[in-house]
Amino acid sequence: MIFYLILVGLFVIPLFIIGLIVSFIILAIRRRGKKGIKEKDWYLQPFLSKEDFISQFFFLFSVFFLGLTLLAFNKDLGEPLSWRTILLLVSVVGVAIAYYFKVIYTLAVSLIGLAGWWGGSSSRVGTRKRH
Repeated sequence: MIFYLILVGLFVIPLFIIGLIVSFIILAIRRRGKKGIKEKDWYLQPFLSKEDFISQFFFLFSVFFLGLTLLAFNKDLGEPLSWRTILLLVSVVGVAIAYYFKVIYTLAVSLIGLAGWWGGSSSRVGTRKRH
């Protein structure tokens, strides 16, 4: 049960926050009307078109589904890997995808996942018994 709470805390809540940010960006773009962004400010856009926006979210969802699939296989195989290892693996794959395909949202979530892995690993090290 606590594992699912951690999973929700690490993935669902940041996804909700990113969704709010994206909705505010879309609202700002719609309010601007037909003016649009000038050509010299094209790099300020978080996504260049609707197709780019959709493709970025498909990359994000593919990383999420990779994590869920690894968690399911891990549970079916008797949990040979810890959740920290799976979180590290999924976050590293997410950072690699974000770097190769230049995907902003996957990078943000993967960096949050790496921070969660780092925090989980440091708390594990801090609670070890010393002989």
